[in-house]
Amino acid sequence: MSHTPGPWGYSAIPWEEGFGASFGHDGKLVAFVYGHESSDEITLLFQDVPETDEEARANFALLKAAPDLLEACRVLVSERDADVKCPVCMEDSGCLLDCPVQLARVAIAKAEGRS
Repeated sequence: MSHTPGPWGYSAIPWEEGFGASFGHDGKLVAFVYGHESSDEITLLFQDVPETDEEARANFALLKAAPDLLEACRVLVSERDADVKCPVCMEDSGCLLDCPVQLARVAIAKAEGRS
């Protein structure tokens, strides 16, 4: 099962009843998320892309797994920060740019809206 390739762009959509956001790739809408400020529930809609049901299921599975993936990245980074030497790239101070720990830091920053 393969999801729509990244990167996925994001744009906030002002909406008087709550909030909305669209996620797109290559000029096509991958997903639209919206919710009401008076509720904790959000609704996820898919449009345009994906091309197939399999791709839609893969996109949904990826979005559903996002909180778990973020937590896994945080654990990886916290384990690295507790060690003097990175167990992956073996650097003493800071990780190499292509080190999985550094890639996890970048992903965390993106998920937290810092990049």
